[in-house]
Amino acid sequence: MAPSPYDLAFAEDDAKIILQSSDDTLYRMHPFTLRTTSGFFRAMLTLPQHDSTPADDHEERITLDEPSKVLGPLLRIISGFRIQIWESYDQVEGVMAAAEKYDMEGALSIIRSAITSPSFLEQPLKLYGIAARYGWEEEAELASKRSLALSIYDAEYVLILERIPSVYLLRLLRLHRGRSIEFEKLASKDGKLFGISSCIGCACRITSGGPLLALFKSMVTYLDRRPAGDDLLNGQWKKWPGMQGKVCSGGTNTCSLGIEHPYYTGRITTSIEATMGLLISTI
Repeated sequence: MAPSPYDLAFAEDDAKIILQSSDDTLYRMHPFTLRTTSGFFRAMLTLPQHDSTPADDHEERITLDEPSKVLGPLLRIISGFRIQIWESYDQVEGVMAAAEKYDMEGALSIIRSAITSPSFLEQPLKLYGIAARYGWEEEAELASKRSLALSIYDAEYVLILERIPSVYLLRLLRLHRGRSIEFEKLASKDGKLFGISSCIGCACRITSGGPLLALFKSMVTYLDRRPAGDDLLNGQWKKWPGMQGKVCSGGTNTCSLGIEHPYYTGRITTSIEATMGLLISTI
């Protein structure tokens, strides 16, 4: 026995509008559902009929451009049916494009309320792109904050970034770049790196250069690649190469306190926490 060409959720005989997907799946829909949820079908189904049959009793087949993986979820949304877990961002974007094409504002609002779930937040750049294309500011801000854990300049993200509207793309780039710039400014305020001005071993003034400056520059470079700054906040920077050597170049010959001394690491940690807390975190 050949399988039914109908999606089983849309096979009621009294539903007179038959929608056909591009891969030949059929969906029987009630005209009332289409008229009340879609501006496109509202206009189509109120056009004069070719015969005297009432519009709601007239069976009509309409072939659409979208495949079943797009039409199925979309028609379930406007019909109030349960939908399966989304397969991918591509599927979501396909359904949203169809909802926009057929003027289904209700369907778009339902999808909007779902895209900030944990599964979507795992890919914040794709979420940001969707939010940007539809002008959803709240969702774009949330996605931009989650994107700080990524190095968005990596090759794997090029295609995603290319699809983001230019205004939103510039805002995202400013956020990512701006955090390292602001960190560099705040963590060297008044010419003191991490607020450290003198050596505790010999009390001499710490000048530029040495391991303290090298560490500072490494942190700025790291933030430019990883704006969330996880390694800075969790203390992994203490294990970075170069975390050794005298902090000052002057003083007595007996001054041998290195940058790894608890006093310095403590001051640096305090400075990092205070500075990171001041950085902007969303577009």
